[in-house]
Amino acid sequence: MQLLTFREDLETRLADLLGTYTLANGATVPAVSVRNTGELSPAGTVVSGLELIIQRNPRLKYIERYDTPLAFRLITVFLVSWDGSDPTPAADLIVSAYPNALATEVTTIDVPEGLGPQAQMRITLQFNPTPAEAAA
Repeated sequence: MQLLTFREDLETRLADLLGTYTLANGATVPAVSVRNTGELSPAGTVVSGLELIIQRNPRLKYIERYDTPLAFRLITVFLVSWDGSDPTPAADLIVSAYPNALATEVTTIDVPEGLGPQAQMRITLQFNPTPAEAAA
């Protein structure tokens, strides 16, 4: 699955649960972004409600099986609640939306009180690699 398709699919599935980004120019858009690890939102962006962040570069996990290396694609998604809402319903929707995932790991991330986000969850989905990734 291509990352853009994955992003669009999640935005559609979570439309009723997502918060908003208010951009520096005052425009509002759904709180969905694809970012590199450690990358911040653009300057002047204000987040409200539930934010969905998809890591830009899926990782590959290699294992050896009967002397044959196998690769799996790991896509990581973060749900960040800025208003105290529970991200669990959104996490449940994501997990149930991809029954073809070979493995799914959902982790609640502890957030220190008073430092911005109220709750966070990390979801890692494991898929078979794309043909290009498998050939690499």
